[in-house]
This record gives sequence, structure tokens and C-alpha cells, in this order.
Amino acid sequence: MIFVSYSNTGLDFQDNNTIASLWILDDDSSTLINEAKGNLKSINEIARKFDEKIAMKVLNGNIHGLISISSDPDNTNEKTIISAIKMRIPIVGINKYLILIYHYHHILLLQRNWWYINKYY
Repeated sequence: MIFVSYSNTGLDFQDNNTIASLWILDDDSSTLINEAKGNLKSINEIARKFDEKIAMKVLNGNIHGLISISSDPDNTNEKTIISAIKMRIPIVGINKYLILIYHYHHILLLQRNWWYINKYY
């Protein structure tokens, strides 16, 4: 698990200068760790490195489904989402761009970026 929290602002009002924290759940100890704190631009750069690690876990068959809330499938979380689509594992997600339930070859609900699935499917 990986997520970003914002200081003094909600999800709809952040920009690259918003102070944010990157949190990860350690696989071995199940401990929540504050991995980094800084402006959102720098946090997203660090998050992309974790995205690569999660994507590899998906491709290696170690992750069997995704819950994706307020993710950025065109940028910060792109590799994980693409890997999940390629591996045809279930994805449930919502953000300002995409509402999606993808399950074993069937798109059950999709809004706006329908091309995204078709691009990698």
C-alpha cells in the first residue's frame, strides 16, 4: 500500500507546491511508514519509484487485485495500472479522470478515459 497525504488542503486544491507526505505499508512488518515529506512535485517523483516496484509485483504475480483511489493513472501510478491491465487482474478505482471496475476481461463501469483500457488491453 502507498498513499499521499496533504497538509492544509484537500484533494481538489493541491498544486506542485503543496506540502505532502508519502506513506507506505511495509510488507514485512505491516507497519505504516512516513517515507518522505516535501512539496507534491518531489513526493510524486518518489512515488513513481514505488509505482515501478508495485508494477513489478503485479507482473510477477504477487498482487492479485488493485484498489485505486485518487490515483494518477496517466502519471504517478501509470506503471502499476498498465501492469494490472496486462495481467488482467481486478481493478477498482476512482479519481477525477476515471471511474472503473475492471474484472477478468470485462469493463463493468468506465467513464471518460475509456481509451486507456483499450490502449493496453
